[in-house]
Amino acid sequence: MTSLDRLPSGEWRATVLLDTGRTATRILPTVEEAADWGMEVEADRNVERASRRDADARRTADLALAALERLARRGLLSEQQRVDLRRIAASLPPADGEP
Repeated sequence: MTSLDRLPSGEWRATVLLDTGRTATRILPTVEEAADWGMEVEADRNVERASRRDADARRTADLALAALERLARRGLLSEQQRVDLRRIAASLPPADGEP
């Protein structure tokens, strides 16, 4: 959430807490501009969060699928289970750097 403070000069300071623990701050002439800037920074932060979450989920799924594929190669999964695994893997979002 953006924090807005009116400065003695009449300008507005917008502050947004980032995921790094630091803050992004900008001083703007109107409260509307300050609020708009804060919403843009928050939206960018939220897109980055979602991207990291998706990448983490994909890495976890890749590890699980690799373990299941090792079981399949040892003959511990049926052909239908292997087909199901391939279908699940194909439905996942791509890992970073993949199309």
